[in-house]
Amino acid sequence: MLPSSPLHALLVEAVGEALVVTSGNHSGEPLRFEDADGLELLGGLADGLLSHDRPILNPVDDGVAQVAAGAVMLLRQARGDAPTPIDLPIHSQPGALLAMGAQRKSAVAIGLGGRALLGPHLGDLGSLAGEQRLHGSLRSWLERQRLSPARLAVDQHPGYASHRIGRELAAAWGGLPVLEVQHHHAHLLACLAEHGLGLPATGVAWDGAGHGPDGLLWGGECLRLEPPAAGTNLSFTHLARLRPFPLPGGERALREPRRAALGLLFAAFGAGGLAHRTQLPSLAAFNAEERRVLGRLLEQRLNAPLCTSIGRLFDALASLLGLIQHCSFEGQAALRLQAAAQAALDAPDQRIWPAYRLPIQVETAAGAAARPWLLDWQPLLVAVLDDLDRGRPVGSIALAFHQALAALLVELAQRLELGRLLLSGGCFQNRLLLELAVAALAQAGIEAVWPQRVPCNDGGLALGQLLALACSCEEAAQQTAQAPFLAL
Repeated sequence: MLPSSPLHALLVEAVGEALVVTSGNHSGEPLRFEDADGLELLGGLADGLLSHDRPILNPVDDGVAQVAAGAVMLLRQARGDAPTPIDLPIHSQPGALLAMGAQRKSAVAIGLGGRALLGPHLGDLGSLAGEQRLHGSLRSWLERQRLSPARLAVDQHPGYASHRIGRELAAAWGGLPVLEVQHHHAHLLACLAEHGLGLPATGVAWDGAGHGPDGLLWGGECLRLEPPAAGTNLSFTHLARLRPFPLPGGERALREPRRAALGLLFAAFGAGGLAHRTQLPSLAAFNAEERRVLGRLLEQRLNAPLCTSIGRLFDALASLLGLIQHCSFEGQAALRLQAAAQAALDAPDQRIWPAYRLPIQVETAAGAAARPWLLDWQPLLVAVLDDLDRGRPVGSIALAFHQALAALLVELAQRLELGRLLLSGGCFQNRLLLELAVAALAQAGIEAVWPQRVPCNDGGLALGQLLALACSCEEAAQQTAQAPFLAL
């Protein structure tokens, strides 16, 4: 990254080479910024400690951005970018509103008078330190803005710390109303809010995994957003989803792409099919006893939740291609797959290989409610395995996978007769996927709209929650009286 302040620029000039600059916090914990923290965590490692006689009252991380499809995309809102003001596409907004964001890439948003402020990146909430930073940041921010919320919005997932803390705050502030907003609904609403678009609107929310109201782990959804009727919340129609497949071991599959691949193979070929494919990198990464135990879990559907996640499909393919079996950080498998695909795009194979496709299956049942279309990954999986047997280069397969997803978006939009498609969720941090999708949609005469000022990942989720909350408020509602802050 470039120096973010004149002081950093002077340091780089004085040293004459690149510097590794860090807050020194442990993985998954929030920013550490006190001198004592630096000495404790980095005393035996760092060559120097940058200090100042002015205390840091509001610690803020560095931002992260990229240029994709001709636009600057913020991937993490932080110093210099947050809080970001966004005018909400609504007529009125009674009282101050607060949205609590997600579990990872935590950021909160406040709203008043038809305008939202999306706060800076706070980190993950998987530790006590993370929760304490959320409390402290929220309290100081509300005090500076001189606001007391009248309503709150939280993610629908009951296991998220942001969900629990939001409900605790609502109770402590006199029993304020709380709206639960589904994770992927919020992704699309954040995109809608940033661009000031009206309803109805249709989009895809592709990410790693989020709590679905039907008990599945969502992450490959196509949704239509409908305007609310009087006195009701926004409504959503579930138009399409990735065909479900199991994740053996649940949460462990998020750190071990080989488990996503195992679940995909089991869903496609059953236990018998696994026995004949032990030479695949994904299966070879397990010993015989591990394969036996995990096979039993899959057969008995124990600790193997079903997911519809494009992010986990990326993990599975990266594992099948032998690119990675264990992750040391979030998104590592998808980054490996993207890098292989980009290398193939930059230096294309002279041989002509077939394209991949994910067919759209339309499920209909007489007298029953319409079911979401299924985006079927199995033909792609079979083609990938055949190409591996034929010696197709890994990079060529990775590129064809990205191209198949872009083509799928075009087919979805055309079958739904759309002129515009929203693209949101963490998968669209993948610059190659986004650029292929935007170009393919444009060639088909379809406008692609994606987050740019607001992160497409969970860092922008609070903005979508806030828009859902604002739309749920009755215009005649009056702002509530000042409420006490939660004692921290």
